[in-house]
Parts: sequence; C-alpha cells; structure tokens
Amino acid sequence: MWRRFLTFFMLAFFCVLIGKGWHWARDGFSLRRIQFPLMKAMESAPLSDELNAMLEQPFFYLGRGHQSFAFLSKDQKYVLKLPRYDIYRMPFWMRSLPFLKEVRFTYLQEKKRRFSFLMNSFILANQEMKEETGLLFLHLNVTKNLKKTVSLVDPVGRRFEMDLDRSGFLLQKRCDLLIPLYLEAKREGDEEKRKEILKAVLTFHEERARKGIHNKDPSFMRNIAFVEGHVVQIDVGSFYRQESQDFRTSFSKHAGHFRDFLKEEDPEMESWFSEQIEEICQK
Repeated sequence: MWRRFLTFFMLAFFCVLIGKGWHWARDGFSLRRIQFPLMKAMESAPLSDELNAMLEQPFFYLGRGHQSFAFLSKDQKYVLKLPRYDIYRMPFWMRSLPFLKEVRFTYLQEKKRRFSFLMNSFILANQEMKEETGLLFLHLNVTKNLKKTVSLVDPVGRRFEMDLDRSGFLLQKRCDLLIPLYLEAKREGDEEKRKEILKAVLTFHEERARKGIHNKDPSFMRNIAFVEGHVVQIDVGSFYRQESQDFRTSFSKHAGHFRDFLKEEDPEMESWFSEQIEEICQK
C-alpha cells in the first residue's frame, strides 16, 4: 500500500516538476496568455509599405514585463509588444469556490478597472505621444484590413504565426536606455553629452505636462530611452490625463525624479538641472 502511494506521489511530483520546468523555459509565454477581448470590430489605419516591411521579418522573444511580452525584430530595430491578458483573468481556484462570490465580484471589478486603464493609456500614447514613446503602430480592435501574420519565435525556439487582424499589439522603435548612456557620458567626463541628455529630459517632461498627461509609474526612469537627441518612454501603459493639475506642479514633480537621481549619481550637474527646472516653471 505504502509503496503504491509513494510511487503515485513521485509520479505526480515528477509531472508537476516537468510542467514547471517547461513554464520557466518559456518564461511563461503562450498564445493563450495574450488572447484578450479586443474592442468591437472596426477598420483601423492600413499598414503602410514601411510598416509591412518591418513586420515581414521574424520577431524573437526579448522578455516580459508586468504589462506585455516583448519580441525583438531580426534586424534589432523594432520591438513588438503583446499585452498580457493573463494577469487580468480570475484564477481557477477563485472561480471554483462557491463561497467566494463577493470576493470574485470585487476582484473582477478591480481587474476590469486596471485593464481599462491600460487600454486608455495605450490609446492616449498613440494619439498624443507617438514621438515621445517611439510608438509606430497600435492595434487593439478586431479588423479585416491588415491581412497579415507575423512570425514569433519563443524562448525555446518554437515559431508561431500570429494573425495581426485578430491580435492586440504595439510596434515600437527599439531604443537604448537613457540611464546607462548618461552614466557612460559621466565616466568619460563628457559634460556636453550629459547636458544634451538632460535638456532632452526637461523637454520631454515639459511637453507632456503642458498636454495635461501624467505617469502613475514612480519607477518610470528605468523605462526611458534616448535616441536621436530625444527622450522616449518605452513603457506606454501608465499614462493618464489630469488637466486640473497645474503645469508647474506636474512638471516639477516628474522632473524632480531625475533631479533626485542626479543628487546621487552626478551632484555636479544637479544644481544646473535645478536651475533649468525653475526657468521652465517661470515661462
């Protein structure tokens, strides 16, 4: 009896271990996890010849964040992001227990609110911050006019063909992160380069604040990049509009995050940066 029980236990444990190992090898990616209820069927802007050419190449798994799975194009110039709907689904155990009715309702309402915020942030970025986010194309609704599939290669080398008409996705330029570039310029003693980057940071926050657009992510600095003299925020899922907040408060708050960074990493430039903040606030 005990031998049978032990054999069954070991087999079950082995199966769970294999399942978890396969999950870790894929970094949790599966097509099921990116399937979410798209907006109502409607025509979107057609893909330009340039965008079509970008999507002809395969995209290789890059990593995952809290909001999306990311794939890097073969030429390493573009990033395709697939929003993660799995984090908005109700867990199986919560669906299965009948006495959790009120908990399920509260859970679903909160998940719906967060999902709606994410979609609205994507739309806001696409409509008013394309240059500031490096966003090339956004697709959140069922369409019939794209008539295109894209090849995805997952972490274990499996290839999938994804129908773009029936998938939610964002296409962005690939950009180098700003913080490493800034620290490299500091190590090299390149004051001109550091000021160029800091001026771009100020311009980015000023333009966004004047539009009444805010960022609820306090750690957004790790997701900003620098390309061709401009700051690009690569995380586009945390924007919201609040025009009631005055420009000075909004601008000072967000630029202040970078001032705090300079206090720790580059005190020599912190006073100059603070002076620039005050000058912009006085405009």
